[in-house]
Amino acid sequence: MNCRQAQAGFVLQALLFGLLGVGAALNGTTGDSRLARLKAAQAQQRALAQAREALIARAVNDASRPGSLPCPALLKQYDPAAPRPGDGRAELMAGNRCPSLIGRLPWSTLDLPQPLDDNLNTLWYVMAPGLRDHRSASPINSDTPTGLSLNGEPEVAALILLPGPQLPGQRRPSNDPADYLEGNLSTAHPADFSSRPGQGNDRLLSITRHHLMAAVELGVARRVRHCLAAHRKHSGRQPWPAPLANTSGEAHPGSRFGRIPRYHPDNAGALLTAIGLAAADERRALTDTQAWAGNLATVLIQAADIVGKAVDAARPELARALAGNGQRAAAQAALAPLAEALAAHGFDPLRLQAAPLTDDSNLSREALQAALVSLPANAASLDQLTTTIAGHAQAVAEEAASLRRTLAGKPDRRQLQTALAAMPQSRLMTTGKALPMVWAAAACDFLAQTDSWWQEGNWSDGIFFQLAAGDAGEVAVIAAGPRIGKQQRPSSQIADYLEGVNADPARNGNAEAATGTFEPARGRSDHNDQVVY
Repeated sequence: MNCRQAQAGFVLQALLFGLLGVGAALNGTTGDSRLARLKAAQAQQRALAQAREALIARAVNDASRPGSLPCPALLKQYDPAAPRPGDGRAELMAGNRCPSLIGRLPWSTLDLPQPLDDNLNTLWYVMAPGLRDHRSASPINSDTPTGLSLNGEPEVAALILLPGPQLPGQRRPSNDPADYLEGNLSTAHPADFSSRPGQGNDRLLSITRHHLMAAVELGVARRVRHCLAAHRKHSGRQPWPAPLANTSGEAHPGSRFGRIPRYHPDNAGALLTAIGLAAADERRALTDTQAWAGNLATVLIQAADIVGKAVDAARPELARALAGNGQRAAAQAALAPLAEALAAHGFDPLRLQAAPLTDDSNLSREALQAALVSLPANAASLDQLTTTIAGHAQAVAEEAASLRRTLAGKPDRRQLQTALAAMPQSRLMTTGKALPMVWAAAACDFLAQTDSWWQEGNWSDGIFFQLAAGDAGEVAVIAAGPRIGKQQRPSSQIADYLEGVNADPARNGNAEAATGTFEPARGRSDHNDQVVY
């Protein structure tokens, strides 16, 4: 082999090794690229899932309107060269609406790090108008129509979208969804989002109403369970349920299953004594004792107002009946609402030694009717009676208002005891069947307040609780979930709320022998009850 042949062989060998090296490098580059794409896709999926969980958590934990969602965030003033435009804060309501149903995910409001993809795009977000965080959207509960659909499928709570790389014709940054998303809200149906496979390069994750409300219902049931436990710890007993047989929300002694009671067979004087003892007990939380006293004051003011209005309505009608030489039917009609108000709220002027009409110790409809047998002879007594009742109601309201003013100053135990002692128990005597429920713990404020999310969202119809047999104090709370099949609500039948074993007929009526067995939900399509022990 001559020198030239040797050199040619060396060059061919070098080229071969070079080509092999380039191939290996290209192979490595391809593998790295695939791995990078996989990691980017996983990061995007995590960002979408994290946003979904944050929105659900926000709906569950909203202190003023559980189940509601924040408005999308919009760009305000921004620098086109800035890599991260927008502050991530949910827009404030414009009147009773969000400024836009579609915008960027309000990551700052949700306490999330700003979610960005490789192209520095923030997640976008479409919200259901029926779940906006505003009183005009009430009630927000398990059966609330969301008003948002995806490709014609209804009852979507929210959509989370990750824009793909910029396409021809798109300009970024921008507030125009068309500059980021190929899907859009339908112009024919403004809350119908359309996004179909192959339409663009966006990634989309939806949250259905059932998915969102399953978490919210569980959260509400846990709040109720916490309230009942705190009430028993502070007052020494659980309230009786309001059974399905009662449509007015009145608790029934002996019932084991029912709704949260609006009215309870309590004596206001006995409650005042119990609160006074709690105020002297250093082992009890002062905030709970203050809440208990405040709830009693609120109830007494409301009850006194109802009785006062009943007196005002009865007096002129009664005067006309007496002036007409004793028209018994007219007088009875005038006094009937007053008798009902007194019976319901426990004001008992007969026990206060007003001019008695009968020897009956209870001012009932029957007692009033007996007093009307001889109207001319009883005219002066009837007039005195209405005056006494009105004065009694006004005095109770003033004393309760004074207690509430004291509570506003967050009194210590000594100051609270003094304020409670200033309310005479003789004026709080109750012989009526029920007072509005007086909750004994601050954890129950959402039940005590007339304008709370509980009342506003009408949650009382679908949340039940059951007491254990005996006086064990154990309690289970059950959230019914949305209607299934032919269920009709409101209803006095448990099968219109619960399914399977949970809908045992023994839970109908007064439920004094309700079964103690529950079963968990099998799936939200045919069994969506949630039980919290």
